[in-house]
Amino acid sequence: MKKDTSTQRNKELSKQKLIEAVGNIIFREGFKGIGINAIAKEANLDKVLIYRYFGGLNGLLKAFAKQKDFYINISNRLHDEIEKVQKSELKSLIVEILITQLRELRKDRELQELMLWEMMEKNELTIAIAKEREEKGYELSSKLKTKMDLTNGETDAIMALLVSGIYYLVLRSKTVDMFNGVELNSEKGWQKIENAIKQIINSYFE
Repeated sequence: MKKDTSTQRNKELSKQKLIEAVGNIIFREGFKGIGINAIAKEANLDKVLIYRYFGGLNGLLKAFAKQKDFYINISNRLHDEIEKVQKSELKSLIVEILITQLRELRKDRELQELMLWEMMEKNELTIAIAKEREEKGYELSSKLKTKMDLTNGETDAIMALLVSGIYYLVLRSKTVDMFNGVELNSEKGWQKIENAIKQIINSYFE
C-alpha cells in the first residue's frame, strides 16, 4: 500500500512538473516555443511521460489550460456560492466574479498568452478549450439568472460585452498605455474600469 501511495504521489508530481514546464515556456516564448521535446527538457523528465500521463501534447496543453482558465477553475466553487447567497446579495457576487476575473487575467501572463493563442489560432484544441469555458461560464450565468428570476434575453448580451471587454482591455494593455482616455498602465486607470463594472451591474440589475 505504501509503495502504491508513493508511486501515485510521484506520478502527480511529474504531471504537475510537465504542466508547469508548459507555463514556463509560454511565459518566455509564447506558444511558438511549445513542443514535446522542449517541454520534456524544461521539466527534466522523459518525454514518454507526456504520452503516458496525458496521451500526447494536446492532452497536456488541455490540462494546462484547465489549471489556468478562470471559469473552468472556479466553476464548482461559484455554483456553491450562488446556491448559498441571498437574492439581495447577488449583484455584489456578480461584480465580485467579474472584477476577480479582471485581476486574475491582469496578473497571469500565461493565461494572457493562452487567450491570445485561442484568438489567433483555430484548431481542435483551442476549440475544445473555448467550448469548455463557454459551457462553464454559461452554466454560472444561467444559474444567476434563475436565482434572480430574470427572463430578459439581454442579460446574456450584457454579460458577453462585459467579459469580452475585460479580455480585450487586458490583452490590449500589452501594446498600448491608454485606451479611450483610460490609462491601462496605471492602477488608477484599472480602478476606473472596476468602478465602471460596478456601475453597469448595479444599474442593469436595479
